[in-house]
Amino acid sequence: MPVCSYIIYPIPGQEVALENRLKKLQYSEVHADEKRTLFVLVTDTPTSQDEKTLQKTLEGIQEIQCTALSFIGNPDA
Repeated sequence: MPVCSYIIYPIPGQEVALENRLKKLQYSEVHADEKRTLFVLVTDTPTSQDEKTLQKTLEGIQEIQCTALSFIGNPDA
């Protein structure tokens, strides 16, 4: 089960909408700074395929300005 963390920057003015969308993602939790100018999305998917599916979902979220994958870990490795 891969554990990943993403640093996500919202499009200005879309912070609340982005946070709401991120909170709905399966296998993940979202953390924001006080002004919602930066989000950290931590994912813990059951399989690598689920992680790839989640990444494709992130690519389709239009409120995201920039995403950086900052950590990939596999506790079973």
